[in-house]
Amino acid sequence: MGAAGACVGSFLATVARRWPQGAAAACSGRSACDHCGTTLRTPDLIPIVSRLLLRGRCRYCGGPVPLLETWVELAAAAVAVIVVLLAQPASWPWLLLAGWLLVLLAAIDQLHGILPDRLNLALLVSGLLSLWFDPAAPSPLDGLLGGLTAAGTFAAIAYGYESLRGRSGLGGGDVKLMGALGLWVGLVQLPWVVVLAAGGALLTALLQGGGRFDGGREIRFGPWLAAAGFAMALLGRYSAMDGSGM
Repeated sequence: MGAAGACVGSFLATVARRWPQGAAAACSGRSACDHCGTTLRTPDLIPIVSRLLLRGRCRYCGGPVPLLETWVELAAAAVAVIVVLLAQPASWPWLLLAGWLLVLLAAIDQLHGILPDRLNLALLVSGLLSLWFDPAAPSPLDGLLGGLTAAGTFAAIAYGYESLRGRSGLGGGDVKLMGALGLWVGLVQLPWVVVLAAGGALLTALLQGGGRFDGGREIRFGPWLAAAGFAMALLGRYSAMDGSGM
């Protein structure tokens, strides 16, 4: 399952890199080296393995292959393995879809600083459907309250921060992503998503600042929201499977 997830991750990394060219271009065309333009062949595209064999460089020109692509492949593989190990089979399609969408959103945000509306919408619609068709999902009421509370709270925070500081602190994509995640985790688990995401972002800011917090440093919040949201969605379904509470 991990190998299949890594193959999905290879596709997601390509889509993330090409996203500014448009969704259609991102999902079509042959893979090529960003430096020399040479079309890559199958041996060059084996997820994770090709990077190790080629030491992270293009076979044809020696240009470096972005490390983020390998991280996306590893993340997508981890999603597949963790879901199969920890969730009941009825939840697998839903959690795999959510996990891989979140990996893609995180990669696009990290590369380009955007969280595309159509991907947030896909996460929201699939979250709505999961409330009724995934037996381990939160109750529809809990999920809907989670989504509304998350979106409303983050929208208020974004508006308040911009009003006080005169600059944007949370983008509209973060608000929409949080609203979609609220559907997946429900109102009860929602605070943990915020705590985990904020903690990860703060730790990153401290590490990048050499132990000092720089309020002017930009930290992409989308990847942290994605990781925390997926973790809590999975944990909630695992708890439902074994009958334990949070």
